[in-house]
Amino acid sequence: MSLFSQFLILLCPSYHVNEVILDCPGRLLKVATYSWLSWNILEDQMPIKLPRAIEAYFDADRSGEPDAVAAAFTENGIVKDKGEIHTGREAIREWMVEAGQLYTYTMEPFLISTENGKTQVTAHVVGTFPGSPIDLRFFFVLAGDKVAELEITV
Repeated sequence: MSLFSQFLILLCPSYHVNEVILDCPGRLLKVATYSWLSWNILEDQMPIKLPRAIEAYFDADRSGEPDAVAAAFTENGIVKDKGEIHTGREAIREWMVEAGQLYTYTMEPFLISTENGKTQVTAHVVGTFPGSPIDLRFFFVLAGDKVAELEITV
């Protein structure tokens, strides 16, 4: 159990707390349960509900398969990343091949919002790249069950 969890639980006026949600900047949400009879800390990430097309993108990325990532996009899909624009599934596949050769990483989405027709997902990314770990923002424009456009920013 983390010291922060212990501190938060001690601050709770009740002797029995069913769920305490901990939110540390740059960290995934955690759930802690406490009872005066026993300590039971569960530090599992709380899943967020992603639209099907966005979930398909993150699942494909986790698989490490460039073809699967490209298939998550429309035929003329667009990716904007690191000042470059990749248009079409073949260009997106090549972008993923290059990224896979340069770095290894894992990412976990932890925040989602929608504004002006774009869905923003913030993910905690850890890997073998400069600046790791970092929280990146993924701005998606969807077309049905596919990603039409993705912009990745800090």
